Amino acid sequence: MPKKRRRQLPGHRSTLVVTKGNVPIPWRRLLVSAALSVVAAGMIMLWFSSFLKVNVITVQGAEALSAELIHDEVAALVTGNIFSVNTKSIKQTLLERYPLIYGIDMTKRYFPNSLELTITEKKPVIAWHTGYGIYGVDMDGLVTGIASAEGLIPVYAFGAQPDLAVPQEGSPAEAPPPPATGSLILLHEGDSVASSEFIRYILDIKRMLPQQLNDPILYFVQGEHHDMSVYLESGIRVLFSTDFTLESELKRLEDTLKESENQNKVITDRVDLRFQKVYFE
Repeated sequence: MPKKRRRQLPGHRSTLVVTKGNVPIPWRRLLVSAALSVVAAGMIMLWFSSFLKVNVITVQGAEALSAELIHDEVAALVTGNIFSVNTKSIKQTLLERYPLIYGIDMTKRYFPNSLELTITEKKPVIAWHTGYGIYGVDMDGLVTGIASAEGLIPVYAFGAQPDLAVPQEGSPAEAPPPPATGSLILLHEGDSVASSEFIRYILDIKRMLPQQLNDPILYFVQGEHHDMSVYLESGIRVLFSTDFTLESELKRLEDTLKESENQNKVITDRVDLRFQKVYFE
């Protein structure tokens, strides 16, 4: 039986192309691939080029630590371009390395590429006297560095007792004398000398005691186990203990003053509030 020929649709003609091993080249695909490769290479070169490098680092507010120190630290931490800078990581590193820093505000600027840092440092609230020198101490009990006693509450550390002589009646109050040199205590920035609760205890005494006694405070002397002696301008010293609340101690002090007045007794030396029973001389 003869083989049927496939019917060909009208208007359709098929052409058989025979080649001798040559395959048509897809020039359009090659051009697109080449263009993408060039763009990718350009992006890589741009990413690592100096055009995106951080050119300027400005530091403000670093007074005790110095702006130059913070600048060098940040410059060492910036290893990539402006887009890859991890500000959160840099802040965390600085806070861990420098306990004196209270807060950091960090901003990126583009074209020109720069980093702007504003450093907030912990401020001293007391002048911590040791046999070695005077140090500023902040609200957390951390040393902020060598300090001047001017404008700060003078506190003499345990073992660095000052001359306990007080001004005579009628004589002008004098600044606290320098501590004895027999107990040398060398401190560094970030060292902890007391708890934040103890520092606040001192500040509360400084705020509340003169109002109750109408007698200005000259200085504080730290006792053993965080007891505290407060030397007043009149020559009286009041001994406190953190085993009691300050409110209860001030109440007992008020009762003691009334008692001495009723008994016509003049307190000339001290009032000891470190025990449940108050002693005074």
